[in-house]
Amino acid sequence: MTKYNTGNPVGSSDPRDLLDNAKNADYLENGTAETYRDRLGKPRKSRAGMEKAFNDFLAASGYEFLGDYAAGIEVTAYNQIIRDAGQFWSAASGTVLPYTTTGAGMNESGAFVARGDAVLRQDLATAASGKGAAIVTMEDGTSVEVAVNSRVIKVSGIDDLTNQPLVNGFQYAVQGYYSGSIEGGGTFIFDSGRSKSDHNGISVISPTVSWSGEKSTLADFLSAVGEADPTGTGCFVAIGNRNKGACAGILPGTGDTDTSLFQALVDYASSNNLDHIELSPGSYSSGLLTNPQNVQFIGEGAIFSGMTQRVGAKVSRGRPTYILPTGFSWAPFANYFVNASGKAEVAFNVKDFALSNEAVSIVDVFVDYENGDDSNQGNVRLPKKTISAALALGSAGIIWIKSATNYNSASMVVDSSYSKPFLQIKSWSGKPVTIWNGPDPSDLSWTVSGGFSATYETGASSAFGVFDTTIVDEDGRYKGLTERSSATEVNNNPGSWYFDSGSSTLYVRRYTDSAPGQDLLVQSNGGIRVEDNKALLLENVKWQSGDPVKAYAANGNKPRFYMYGGELSYALNFGLDADGADSFVENVVAYGCGLDNFNYHEDSTGSLNCNAIEINVKSYGSGSLKRGGAENKNGSSMHDSGNIIRINGEYYGNYGPNVIDTTNGVSLNVCTLAEDSIAPSDAQNRNFAIGAPGFVGTMFCHKTVSKRSVHDYYADGDGSILNVCESVDSDAITEANPSDQVTQYWPK
Repeated sequence: MTKYNTGNPVGSSDPRDLLDNAKNADYLENGTAETYRDRLGKPRKSRAGMEKAFNDFLAASGYEFLGDYAAGIEVTAYNQIIRDAGQFWSAASGTVLPYTTTGAGMNESGAFVARGDAVLRQDLATAASGKGAAIVTMEDGTSVEVAVNSRVIKVSGIDDLTNQPLVNGFQYAVQGYYSGSIEGGGTFIFDSGRSKSDHNGISVISPTVSWSGEKSTLADFLSAVGEADPTGTGCFVAIGNRNKGACAGILPGTGDTDTSLFQALVDYASSNNLDHIELSPGSYSSGLLTNPQNVQFIGEGAIFSGMTQRVGAKVSRGRPTYILPTGFSWAPFANYFVNASGKAEVAFNVKDFALSNEAVSIVDVFVDYENGDDSNQGNVRLPKKTISAALALGSAGIIWIKSATNYNSASMVVDSSYSKPFLQIKSWSGKPVTIWNGPDPSDLSWTVSGGFSATYETGASSAFGVFDTTIVDEDGRYKGLTERSSATEVNNNPGSWYFDSGSSTLYVRRYTDSAPGQDLLVQSNGGIRVEDNKALLLENVKWQSGDPVKAYAANGNKPRFYMYGGELSYALNFGLDADGADSFVENVVAYGCGLDNFNYHEDSTGSLNCNAIEINVKSYGSGSLKRGGAENKNGSSMHDSGNIIRINGEYYGNYGPNVIDTTNGVSLNVCTLAEDSIAPSDAQNRNFAIGAPGFVGTMFCHKTVSKRSVHDYYADGDGSILNVCESVDSDAITEANPSDQVTQYWPK
């Protein structure tokens, strides 16, 4: 406020007005009040007031996009913008509004000014869809929004999951089942559509089932006692199997009788078709369980006090233990024993061995054939569609497959150029998934072939076989159609097919003369091959058609192939074709391959042989879908100088010897069944056979069973020896030459 207030008009030379003006200048520049009154009594904004007004304007203002530059756009406000050649423009402060664009070109004689990055800054600051983090990309092309939404949230324990953001697709890395522990954790994703009634406290966690994190209340938590929203949806769902004691909060050495916890774990394993539960070393206690026979407890150093339950596979308690014969120093175990049920058990598991023997990479790529897209990044929210696209990234350590059935026509290779030393291909849900090497039936367009009544045709790039999934045999195998040499022959013979490579046309006449649909499968020659010093693990994968798996030595290096659970079937040639590679398969079914179901050779240079282990393998029907030709289609066959161990296997119904090793090496068959060779000639109708002219091999058969073939145990070669102990046979023992022997032996 001024002192004199003379009221003299502007332009006064009165010294008193000069003093008042000096005082007002101080209020203007240095005053803290937003306004002051000048010497004529009018209110004026101070510097502080102007700064506040400007800041308020910035906070409240925004840009309004009117569109791309053209004639006839009416601009009514200074915060309205027009885009021209990627640049944004707004009306200049001196332009009288409203203003209508002429179209003569920016800046219309100074009527507009460029706004530079002001719009960009506004877009970065907004939370609107498609703005903010969504328009900022990282080096690999992923947006910051996708990266944030795909991040893995670290969680200390299961009880801490309920404190996390519940966003569909978010991942959570749980350190341990109990906060502060390192056992029983795992990776979970939040599935907003998963019913809370699926809560089991092991693989599916409802966020509305409260738990204190204490073991004393764990049984109630596993049983979903106190579920606050029983009809709701939205759960944390584990990626992969959870068949370990710690995954249900069971730890050794506590002295607690954990009957209810073990029962919950047995129920989970049974409902997910898991045949075993792994326990850490130590002592456990449990009362009687319901249906414990559905699973087996395994774990080296694990024991149930009182033996109410039995720990098998990796634990021996007073049963005879047998040492592997000479020639198996390469094997990852040194002995085995036979349980009361007549099954062999070893301290070995293919999956665990693979994960401990190889350099594991944690780079996950997700594949969903039904809902994915190969242009996606391949994360859990934006999965790829095909395995070949996931593999083409070159960076995957684990490829997780979601859809029940996946179609693939590509020949995929994991060789020296692949960035990871070890690739795992697994079921996303833990349940078996199928890969069919051939076109998706929904992509084939069938029409009645011209001039024929029951023959249909479709365009196809190739075809190596056709199967009708509506017709299956007693083993559940699809019935194959017979290949013909022309469309006319197809029309004359129901159940036939012919591929005209010149016109890329496939002709089919079904057994029923009905039109083909999605129940007709066409074979291609795709598959996966692992080479050089690389390793591949397939877990719960059914790989069908084409040439499913090849493992070939290269550059003087032996690859490693592991398979745990799943299937190899309908192969054009071999289900597993290993040349100079080490292979380990467990709980695998193989059937209906054109040649051997399992075939092992040395590498092309003759310098690297194969070593192989087959455990709980069922191999049958090799060569049976396309009978004819040489009677050498085997359930399992080791060649050259390779060595192999077969445990608890079943080999039957093959178009040649069921089990034959034409090798200079050693093979061991324990508690293994071979029966019903379908080779037409007596000479090749064998169950267990060793050697061939030019080879001197040794086979051991301990507690094996041989039935209903012309030859039970057959030694052939230039001094091959087949050793038999405590084995069942039909007395059909054959020694091809005087130097060959089938003899009794007693394992150590």
